[in-house]
Amino acid sequence: MKALEGSAMKNKRTGTFMQHDSSAWSRAVAHAHELTGQEDPILLYPIITNSPLKAAFKDLMKFKRKSCFMEFAVLLLQRTMQADHLELVLQWGHDIFGWLSRRDEGLTGPKKGPGDRSTSGKELKKFSSSIMEYKKNKASTFWSDKKRKEFLQKKQLTALKAQNTERECKAVDTMLNQLAPLVRRHQRRRRLRQVCSEEWLWRCHLNLSIARAHLGLLRRSLENHQGLGALQHSYSQLPPLLFSLAHSGTLVRWRNMHQHIGVPDLIPPTPKATPQPCLRANLHKAKESGQAATTTSGEDFNTTESSEQDSPRIQPAVDSDYSEPSVMTTSPTRRTATQLLESLNKAALHLRRAMVLAHRGGHWTTLQCVCRTLWDQGCTITLLVDRGASMEPTIPLTLDQLNTVLTPLFELATDLIMNMMEKMQLWQVFELEDEEMEASMHFSAPLDDGTLVDLRWIRSLTLHTLELLYREARWETLAHLALLFNSHTRERYTHMITPILVHAQRRLLERISYFGGPPVPQPHFVKTQNLTGEKITNKNYAGRQLLNCWTPPAVPAPRRGCNTPTNPNAELLELSEVRRAMCVVCVPLDVEDTLCCFREALEKGHHTLQNFQHSRTLLLLLLAHTQPLFEVPFCKENSSKAQGHGRVDFNVTVCTAPAIGPPDLTTEDYSTLSSIYGCPLPPNQIHTVINSYSNSIQYLQANNHDSLRVQALHDLGNLHYYNGNRRAAHSYWSKAVDCALQSSGVLDSWDGVSWGTSSFQHQPTLKQAGVWGCLQGALLTAKIAQYALTSNISQRTKCCLLSAQLFKCLLRASLPHPQSDLQYSSYTVGEELVPGLDLFSEPDRGHLGTTVSSLAFLCHWLYTSGHHLTALPMLALYLHFVGTVCRDPHLTIKGRILKVKVLTELGQYCQAMKETSQMTQGEEIPLPHGCYSGMEKHATIRKFFTNKSLMDSANIQVFKCI
Repeated sequence: MKALEGSAMKNKRTGTFMQHDSSAWSRAVAHAHELTGQEDPILLYPIITNSPLKAAFKDLMKFKRKSCFMEFAVLLLQRTMQADHLELVLQWGHDIFGWLSRRDEGLTGPKKGPGDRSTSGKELKKFSSSIMEYKKNKASTFWSDKKRKEFLQKKQLTALKAQNTERECKAVDTMLNQLAPLVRRHQRRRRLRQVCSEEWLWRCHLNLSIARAHLGLLRRSLENHQGLGALQHSYSQLPPLLFSLAHSGTLVRWRNMHQHIGVPDLIPPTPKATPQPCLRANLHKAKESGQAATTTSGEDFNTTESSEQDSPRIQPAVDSDYSEPSVMTTSPTRRTATQLLESLNKAALHLRRAMVLAHRGGHWTTLQCVCRTLWDQGCTITLLVDRGASMEPTIPLTLDQLNTVLTPLFELATDLIMNMMEKMQLWQVFELEDEEMEASMHFSAPLDDGTLVDLRWIRSLTLHTLELLYREARWETLAHLALLFNSHTRERYTHMITPILVHAQRRLLERISYFGGPPVPQPHFVKTQNLTGEKITNKNYAGRQLLNCWTPPAVPAPRRGCNTPTNPNAELLELSEVRRAMCVVCVPLDVEDTLCCFREALEKGHHTLQNFQHSRTLLLLLLAHTQPLFEVPFCKENSSKAQGHGRVDFNVTVCTAPAIGPPDLTTEDYSTLSSIYGCPLPPNQIHTVINSYSNSIQYLQANNHDSLRVQALHDLGNLHYYNGNRRAAHSYWSKAVDCALQSSGVLDSWDGVSWGTSSFQHQPTLKQAGVWGCLQGALLTAKIAQYALTSNISQRTKCCLLSAQLFKCLLRASLPHPQSDLQYSSYTVGEELVPGLDLFSEPDRGHLGTTVSSLAFLCHWLYTSGHHLTALPMLALYLHFVGTVCRDPHLTIKGRILKVKVLTELGQYCQAMKETSQMTQGEEIPLPHGCYSGMEKHATIRKFFTNKSLMDSANIQVFKCI
């Protein structure tokens, strides 16, 4: 089995994806002669699909003057990504964008003179012909209309001159001579804007493909560094996202981590002693910590800058992003820090362009796809860098460098997604007052329907962005996004947002005071209030536009042509503008108003939910203590010289012992660091956490919050098992099963096939328990079988059969999946288990890692206990989770090997041989960047004949080939 797994992995990496020169047959199918670019573009579809990649790209570039060129280019790059040729994606992306840049320059640039040989008349004619495809319906009458217009213009001009004096006629001629170039330039620019607007979607996908290629190479390098790919599956290390603000409800304080609190220094360097690049670097660093009030979203100059970069006119053919694809071809195991950072920065640039283009064109599904790619790849690379920091030698990329690049991307993604939600009017779902809406075990249409937008993922994205902004000390952007999200969600998550929001507002007040800015409320807020008659507060900040209150700078402006690196006036002017930017902000800084809104939201909240949230936070703080230390600055600002301190070191002894119930936050002002984030709890506090959960379960049961009670009982059983009390864990897990399935004595009444005379037997399980109720029941029964029923083999098998029955309810939630177990021998689930539904969008209802591990144990136990038919749908579900969702090639191959064993035991030799052949050829092996490996067209699979003997010569040949 190890040899089979190794063969499959080897073919996945190399053998399957090699380009072959024997391509005459595939090209002959597509066309009988060499293409010239004048044929019908429909011929490109079979060429891109079936021809070798390099030959397909060669034919594609012949159609670069067609209007459908961008669409075919996207298809080709996507196929190249599926073939795992990431270097080719970068090289061809460079060529495609280079052609587009030259075309756009030909459209907007002035016509070359006779002596200018840089662009021949023939080439300019080709540029014009590339755009004529957009006017195909008017091409036949173009010249006739032009001649008719010229005749009418000459006739009108002659009549005008006949009625006026000679002086007036000269004035008209002069005006026409000077106006004509302006009109032509305006027409060229308008034509370019029209062309680019029609290409926004395809430009977005091109940038996304190139960004995925860069991220794929970066991830490959990190995984191959000292066996880091194996370290990724370490069971002793939990993912950092588990302790994020979105999941734990608080900022987790890691041990031995220094806290740097203060305002940024802004000391102007001496022009003679310091080069100009250093000055600009210092100014840029200062701008990162303080933003001008004239912007509408804190540091949205990044968005403006990206919008300008997305303009096709500034994508020259010699752009550094495309001119050096050879850097990516370095051996992935020997990439230097510079090469890793270059890959990361280029991926960030293309992701930014893709997001801006998708938002600019109103392509909301594509925008979510790009942001999802950023989320998935960013979290995965962060995990790899985090794990690699503890290795020897360490990886050349630090977590600080990674967060510096990723934070602006997450900021832009959050801003654009929230703007998208506002335009689509989807924030209205938070007007519902359902307490258990987010934790319900049944399908909830407003939150669980992901066909349009995934609101749970948007919540996680926004809170994760706020946490990153806090670490990077970007206070104004943090306050801006926090106020917007609080307003849009009707303060549903204010208990997580308010601590860091208040902290950000106080840091901004300190910055204004340090640089001598105007007091709060600042002049632009006062001017807006005077003109609109409404004061801008935390509650009405969303949707309001501040009015600028600008005063000219005191430093004299440099004369034109004197803005040189040695000009002191230019440096002083730029420095004064940065100082002014740090003196004003665009967000309200009334801390008391923020705390007042927070206390009002607490009064509207429910004490029962607050108890459960407090228990969940204590559990995660307890788990955080078991994790190894990783060095990452919690806040990146330098210390304040005005305060006279170097560093503010947080003393762990300041952390008081946690209480069983939630603290009283009505008097909390979040003025200390210990109130903003929580410290990891030592193991001796486990009984406090257990008592807190027991208290929360009583409140939940009294208020009929069954969905939350399932989660609480599940967590409490895990805690008892972690504490070594297996009997108590079994008891609480059994209670959780009864609560999830809304019945009593489920485990006792199960006989391995049905529930006998129990009332639960006559109720549809999926309808009564819900999708997540069935998932929770399946996970709990699998845990009971694996960890509690270790000595009773018969009971363990019965419990595994119950878990399989509940897992199969997930398959029955969608009509396309088969009902018979035997049909799963040749059936794969596909991309979605239930269309439009993400089972793991809320980790508390269904954890992906727990599901995969439970299904792995379940499949192996059903195989060893002889329940092979029951194992088939479980294997289909397992392969869907590890392949489509997790994209793990190792677990996918192991699951397919087990499937071959099960099929062999069932006598399904034909299907077993087919599965083995596909696996050894490397077919359908998931790749990390979102694609699947495919089998080459020339590979043939010998057929196994089930109607013949095993010793038949044809069947023996099949065995030999395998």
